[in-house]
Amino acid sequence: SLRCCSDWLYHSRLVPHSCHLFHLIKPLATPFQVSIQAINLTITVNVVVQATASAFFAPMSDSFGRRPLLLFRFATYVAANTRLEIN
Repeated sequence: SLRCCSDWLYHSRLVPHSCHLFHLIKPLATPFQVSIQAINLTITVNVVVQATASAFFAPMSDSFGRRPLLLFRFATYVAANTRLEIN
């Protein structure tokens, strides 16, 4: 069988979950009524944000501590999901 990624990329931290999503692009486009390009862009943005987030949050964690940063990120997550639920 053909894998979507080579072994070294599949097991690396560079692409955490995107390999598992590539085969779902076409099945997700129909029920959500969006283009394949929109789903592909969503996956790409997710991978880029995961790759660059540690460069920002690691120094902030060293400066402010892990707990305040974790609480801030959790509050942001809750606020974003609440906003999405309202829409």
